[in-house]
Amino acid sequence: MESNSGVPHLHAAVCRMDEDGKINNDHNIHLRAQWAAERVAKKRGWITAKQVRNVNIILVTRDCMNVLKSMSSWSWDEYKAALTKKGYTIHERKDDDGILHGYAIMKGRTKYKASDLGIGRNLMVSKLPVTWEKLHYRSGIAANNKPKDTDSRQIQKPSASADYTKYKIYNPNTVPYTLSHEGQEHRFYIPEKVLNHFNDEFDYRFVSNSQELTDMAVVIFVGLLEVPNAPTGGGGGSQSELPWRDKDEDDLLWAKRCARAAIRTLGKKPKTGLKR
Repeated sequence: MESNSGVPHLHAAVCRMDEDGKINNDHNIHLRAQWAAERVAKKRGWITAKQVRNVNIILVTRDCMNVLKSMSSWSWDEYKAALTKKGYTIHERKDDDGILHGYAIMKGRTKYKASDLGIGRNLMVSKLPVTWEKLHYRSGIAANNKPKDTDSRQIQKPSASADYTKYKIYNPNTVPYTLSHEGQEHRFYIPEKVLNHFNDEFDYRFVSNSQELTDMAVVIFVGLLEVPNAPTGGGGGSQSELPWRDKDEDDLLWAKRCARAAIRTLGKKPKTGLKR
């Protein structure tokens, strides 16, 4: 039990060696520990921290949207003041010139980044004016003031059959995975068994481009990237192991094909030891 709040929590003792005397893969060990603790909690019927946070994010988002709806004109100061009245603490992130570049909302001791709130990150500071505009749409809005679709910029243009949006929402037995591209972060919720396969297939202890391969495999898995055809050995013509995913294909089988495609595209580079 936590000394101050009395909230029960879980401690885990984890050995780095497996039963065969081999060192376990500790890639993203802090995340794997969280996932393991969550499985224990679910098995015992406990409410997990992730479940509480997901519910709270919805409530915080609702409060933010209600504040925007109540504003007759867009104003950061008014937005901040209204949320403060609701019991939130706003942490601003400004540059050396005092220009606001981001913010986070705190409720008690819990912090929520603006990028975690809303839909399509529409509560980030750069998108707040557009979000307010959408909520207060008027027919006389000038064309150059219409909201710009900044969310359409993705790592690659998805195929017409791709349904990557389903991986933008948390589901049971999924874990978060964040991709960084051109200064932007793209968060997905990947089946845990899939990410475990990628971690094992691209073990960072032995693969020097482990992160690049994992990112590529995830991008293919969620449907953001169509894999280029690989040239055949006979010259002329081409072949690809995954033109697209079969709708009935098992997640793990699809993940294995994605991993092979990532290797075929980027190459799997082994780590070399220190040389004398």
